[in-house]
Amino acid sequence: MISKIEADKLVEKYETFYRKEISIQGCDAKIFVYNYLLADKEAFKDPLARELRGLTIIHENAKEFIYPSIPKFFNINELPETQEKVIKLKTIKKISRKEDGSMIQPVMICGDVKMKTKQSFSNPQAVMAQEIFEDDEDLKFFILDCFDNNFFPMFELVGPDNRIVLDYNTNELVLIAVRSSDGGFIDIDKFSYKNKAETFHLTMDEMIHQAKTKKDEEGFVVKFTDESIIKIKTLDYVTKHRMVSETDSNKSILSRILQEEIDDIYPLLSDKKIKEIKEIEKVVSDYTVHYIKQIEQITKAGDNNNRQSFVAEHIKHPYFSVIMSGIKGHKIKETLITYLLKKYNREEKAKKFIKELLS
Repeated sequence: MISKIEADKLVEKYETFYRKEISIQGCDAKIFVYNYLLADKEAFKDPLARELRGLTIIHENAKEFIYPSIPKFFNINELPETQEKVIKLKTIKKISRKEDGSMIQPVMICGDVKMKTKQSFSNPQAVMAQEIFEDDEDLKFFILDCFDNNFFPMFELVGPDNRIVLDYNTNELVLIAVRSSDGGFIDIDKFSYKNKAETFHLTMDEMIHQAKTKKDEEGFVVKFTDESIIKIKTLDYVTKHRMVSETDSNKSILSRILQEEIDDIYPLLSDKKIKEIKEIEKVVSDYTVHYIKQIEQITKAGDNNNRQSFVAEHIKHPYFSVIMSGIKGHKIKETLITYLLKKYNREEKAKKFIKELLS
């Protein structure tokens, strides 16, 4: 198990790691949370450094309590040691379904169980997890029993209110790992807690094949007998995740709306995100339709006008080049869309444009 001294040294040595001291109202314990900013592969070559992924250390009543998280782990073929030819030489210990949500870690502070994410006790995911904990007596009993035996459970918060890509029917905490006081992993199937990640009995070749063909699954988490871990994500999930990730970009949202591709990603999004994007879609569509109709009227009138006077009348129009393309017989809608895509092809420009339309 990593110590506070070792964790602090890693924070000093590598810029990507940080230590955050957190206080909780009504509790005089000192709480230290260790995490990373970016997955610096050079820094993570140190096995101890991989522990700085939500590691929580509490000083309370002159005692130190260390709550390990799940160490940082990487995809198959992402690092030299996760290459397919290397991992095939290892012995598989456990294969679990990779849940699609946010990791949640319970800790005991001032006599109370507090749920946290890798870095916070107060963000929406931590608050939601705390509410689930308070309402579930079986979950309470399981976590307290783990702590009594010096075990440290970790969960994945999944559900419609914390949707990443996959669609879950209810908000729930799924048990994904349990660690012992020496840092080792304990088989979650040894615990009677009802809601835990599904496990599989597959060969490496079978997992790799399923990763290419399975639908509506994130993939697998594979633990080996040497305690190393890798993840194997399905091609379907990676494709969908890339599409969902695009919705964090104003440029990508605008591009999909203008090219009438936005409907493709609605089935992958939460209701909240759909509502947000539909508002953008409406104002962008209204704006585009307005100018298409206006430019069509202008070009029709231009057919009968003197070219010189026509140019003088419309040269200050924001889409004068589109008007002139229309006069030459080019399709106005396609020309305007192409113009807008080029004009707002940078994130800051697209963000400003959308903000102006929404205001």
